[in-house]
Amino acid sequence: MTDQALITSNCFAEEFIPSPNLFNYNAETDTVIPLNEGRVGLMGVEWNPSGKSALAVGYDVVWHNGFIADYDGTAFSPIEFQNRRVYPVTVAWDDLGEVAAIATATTQLGMGQGTIYLWDGEGLGLIYKNAEFFFSSVAWNREGRNLVALASTATRTFSC
Repeated sequence: MTDQALITSNCFAEEFIPSPNLFNYNAETDTVIPLNEGRVGLMGVEWNPSGKSALAVGYDVVWHNGFIADYDGTAFSPIEFQNRRVYPVTVAWDDLGEVAAIATATTQLGMGQGTIYLWDGEGLGLIYKNAEFFFSSVAWNREGRNLVALASTATRTFSC
């Protein structure tokens, strides 16, 4: 376990002034420091149980494309996927750190599908999609064998 947590943030402050989009909270020193600045509004992040990297999800606020990336503690390595108007909003690693679930929402009906992907470190695999339900949370059980995803017809990207 680590004594640090990652915190996501929208990438613009008032009147579209660029601001940090990822912060580190250090429990030992009770401090929060900015780690990254860019044009991606981050919505979810989770450390791999190994503590060596984290997955971050969100969207590019200029091009309105979804964003999934591996964060190694200093920089993002984007993960390729079909991302036009698809907004990843949540991510959860299994307890062994072998696979992560990533779920999406949309800004409005008719503009995409709620989807769940699995990331195994090599590629993304689509395991579920639905044009009516959009996700706000995913989690694994303690054994990492069962995935639970919370979805609703009313969930929108910015209400997660």
